[in-house]
Amino acid sequence: MTRIDRILRSTNMPRAWGLSFAIGCFACTHALACPGPNVERTIIFNHVPTDVDVSVIAEVTIIDMKPENLQDPSNSTGMAVMNARVENVIKGQIGRGTLKIVTPLGDCSNGFGVGSQGFVAGELRSDANGNSELVAISENIRKANARPH
Repeated sequence: MTRIDRILRSTNMPRAWGLSFAIGCFACTHALACPGPNVERTIIFNHVPTDVDVSVIAEVTIIDMKPENLQDPSNSTGMAVMNARVENVIKGQIGRGTLKIVTPLGDCSNGFGVGSQGFVAGELRSDANGNSELVAISENIRKANARPH
C-alpha cells in the first residue's frame, strides 16, 4: 500500500462514520413522533368502560376506515372516519346496523383499524349531511385493555 493510499484511507474512514451517523439521526426523527407505547391511545376497549361519562357505548366491529384531512376545530388534527357494524348496544339510543365513527388522529393513535372489534364510547352528533356519527373518546391502550375493577 502506498503512502497516499494510507492517507486517503485514514481520512475517509472518520468522514464515512460521521456521514453514516448523521444520516441515521435524520432517518430516525420520524420514528420518534410518539414517545413510546405508554402514551399510545385507542378508541377500542376490550371491556365495557365503566369510568367514562358518555351518552353511547356500543360493541362494534370496524368494517372500513380512512384518514380524512378534515380539520377538528379544537386542535387542527386529521380525523379517522370509520364505518362499524354494531354488534350490541350497551348504553344510548343507536340502532343496529352500521355506525359512522370519527376520532381525531394523532402521532400516538394506535390499536384500531379494519377488523378491530371491541367497545367504543362517545357522543352522538350530526355530520354535515345530517347523518348520525359517534365521536369516539380515546384512551391509553393499557387502560383500554385492562379489566375494570
